[in-house]
Amino acid sequence: MIYQRVKIQRYESPLPSELIDELLSFWEEIFNTPYESFRPILAGEENSHHHDSFFISREGNDLAGTSHLTVCRRLRSLGGLGEVATPSAYRQRGIAAELCRLALEEFQSKGGNAIFLGTSNSAAQRIYHRLGWRKLAGTNVMASISDGRSPEEYLVDYFRPGDNAAPEKVTIEEISASARIPVIPLLVNPHDWQVLDANARLFSTRYELQGGCMSLYPRYQNIARDGSGIGFAATLPDNRIVGLSSARQDETGRAQIDGFAHHNFSDCLKALTEAAIHWCMDKAATSCFAAASIEDEEKQSAFEALGFIREEQGKPFEIAGREVTSVILKMEL
Repeated sequence: MIYQRVKIQRYESPLPSELIDELLSFWEEIFNTPYESFRPILAGEENSHHHDSFFISREGNDLAGTSHLTVCRRLRSLGGLGEVATPSAYRQRGIAAELCRLALEEFQSKGGNAIFLGTSNSAAQRIYHRLGWRKLAGTNVMASISDGRSPEEYLVDYFRPGDNAAPEKVTIEEISASARIPVIPLLVNPHDWQVLDANARLFSTRYELQGGCMSLYPRYQNIARDGSGIGFAATLPDNRIVGLSSARQDETGRAQIDGFAHHNFSDCLKALTEAAIHWCMDKAATSCFAAASIEDEEKQSAFEALGFIREEQGKPFEIAGREVTSVILKMEL
């Protein structure tokens, strides 16, 4: 078979509207999932938070492949790769590998240190592995570390306290799109607690496979989407995110809260939880409660230290195919 010459073009958001329509339709067909919620990103809505580059391959007028590089503006050492797609007619020609290589080279040339991607496709994993990505245990996430360290070594160093670890130096802020990439190292890092955030259905990679990567931050977007919830991030002066919390109010007026922090920064959990409680009070919630795994005794104690009272057994969590009893801790407001 004779192939036409494949042409690769690079774009930055905001993309032209006709290209946005073409890409959304292309990805929906390739990944068999809705992509309309992605339109604002392509249109540049999050440009103040991160820099998005798109590498697009064409054969004639046909799309032959794409890759999408996202680099955090507040923490330029971190990046994410997504939307790596080729139609079946264009596979086995090295197109995806080339598009990923271009994205990786751009990231590293601008001083990037760790770039993450998520995939459960074994053929894709082999391509990424050849390009330098390595899989993180307990996840479908792979990371490429520019200086050659393993992802595990990188995460240990990334979360070293350093001089900015004092609780008074941690800022608790409402989570925003600037957290899209910085939440990834925190959520792929293995934590001792089973349940990290019940509102976002986030569990430790020690206990359940973490299938998300670029889809992790949207879980907090969904909590806040209709105004009935909110997420908070504990951020160091160098913009590393070391903890998260959330609150979600139901139709009865009660609000569920939850949160966690990296063990090196456990002192910030109190401030994260208090931020969620204050939001509940501002929303005139009648009470707030937390659902903790019965096996997460330290987490239960942390809530009790803030005045929560152990009330009842809750609906069990399903973690890696098994049911784990939950404990409800409640605070009247």
